[in-house]
Amino acid sequence: MTALARSSCACARCQAACARMPGCFRPGEPARAADLLGLTLEAFTARYLATAKTHFGTRAVLPRIVGTPPGSVYGTTDAGPCVFLEAGRCAIYAARPYECAHGNPCDDSRAHQDAYYDARDVTAKLWAGAAS
Repeated sequence: MTALARSSCACARCQAACARMPGCFRPGEPARAADLLGLTLEAFTARYLATAKTHFGTRAVLPRIVGTPPGSVYGTTDAGPCVFLEAGRCAIYAARPYECAHGNPCDDSRAHQDAYYDARDVTAKLWAGAAS
């Protein structure tokens, strides 16, 4: 499995990805985002987070979609802009979710796409372990 490099891209394609669907956090990452905003994890969760069903039958944590309530559960067809996308920029960029930091929609190479889907599987499995 190829590791995904951290990306700092903010081009139109990357911004479009943020406008389509928020990326998933890995366990432990929401606390860093809460700290960045000066919130407790509980307040951050209550205000900004949702969950998405994974293909492993578990749920992963991600920022909510604009216009949906905190605590929403998204399926595979749900889509919409990330609550942290403000004027084309990420309001929690320094503590953005793993998928956002490593996804890099600009890289169309097969190797990157394979690594991205492998990383999504790892994220889903990490949340499954966190829930048990």
